Amino acid sequence: MNDDLIQRIKREISLLSLAASSGVKLKRLASGEYECRCPFPDHEDKTASCHINAEKNLFHCKGCGKGGDVIRW
Repeated sequence: MNDDLIQRIKREISLLSLAASSGVKLKRLASGEYECRCPFPDHEDKTASCHINAEKNLFHCKGCGKGGDVIRW
């Protein structure tokens, strides 16, 4: 993939939509961010430790430390 295509994907694909379409249950927080259980198989999350910032289109899991954009998701 070339850099232009990667940047286009990051701009045009909503991380919230991507998460929801993969069955992740999202809860909106007072801060405007969303939280969910970590969707990655190497982290069995019992509580919602993954946060998604819809404005920045980024995520971060406080449990396993993974984070990034739609490509990393």
